[in-house]
Amino acid sequence: MTTPVAERPAVLPPLVRSEQRRRRLVLLTLAALLVLSISPVFGHHVIGAVPWLAASRQHLGILCLVALHHLLAPVHTAFHVLLYGGLAFATFDRLRAARRHARVMRALPLETPSAIDPVCVAARNVGLDPARVRLVDGLPNPAFTTGWWRPRVYVARDLSHRLSPDELSAVLAHEAEHVRRRDPLRLFVLRFLAGLLFWLPAIRRLAEDLA
Repeated sequence: MTTPVAERPAVLPPLVRSEQRRRRLVLLTLAALLVLSISPVFGHHVIGAVPWLAASRQHLGILCLVALHHLLAPVHTAFHVLLYGGLAFATFDRLRAARRHARVMRALPLETPSAIDPVCVAARNVGLDPARVRLVDGLPNPAFTTGWWRPRVYVARDLSHRLSPDELSAVLAHEAEHVRRRDPLRLFVLRFLAGLLFWLPAIRRLAEDLA
C-alpha cells in the first residue's frame, strides 16, 4: 500500500521561498538577454516591414523608429551570421551530448528495485513512481536524474545501507522534484540556447549554475 505524500505547508520555508525568487530572477534575466541578443536581427525586419513609416515621419515616435531602423542596418547582416553560426554550433553540441549520454547510460549496470527494496519504499513515500527508479552498482554519485523525455532517477545500490530511511527519503524527494519539473529537459534547452547565443557568456553561466 502506498503511503500518502504529506501535503505542502501553507507557508513555505524561507529557503524554499528564496530558491523560488532566485529561479524567477534567473528566468527574467534569461528573457532579457534573449530580447537584447536578437533585437538587432528581428528589430530591423519589424521596423522595415511597417508600411506606414514613410507617411508618418512627422511624429516624434515614428522618427525614433526610423532612426533605430538605420542604426541597426550596419549590424543586421553580422547578427544573421552570428545566429546561423550559433545554430550550427548548438545543434552539433547537443547532438554530441545526446550521443555521449546514450553511450554512458548503455554502459551502466542497471536494475529495477524490488517492491520491498528500501529505495522503492522511500520512493513511494515521497510520491516518486518506483518505475522511474533504477539501481546502479558502483555509482560515484549517490543519486541523479537524467532523461529528457522520460526522466528517471538513478540511485547507488548501496545508498540504502549508508543512509537512514529519513535521509534516503530526503534524497529521493530531491530527485523527485527534478523529475516533476523535467529539469534534464530544461537544462538541455538552456544549454542549446547558450550555444545558439554563444556571444552572451552570461547564458552559459546561468546554465552551469542551474546544472
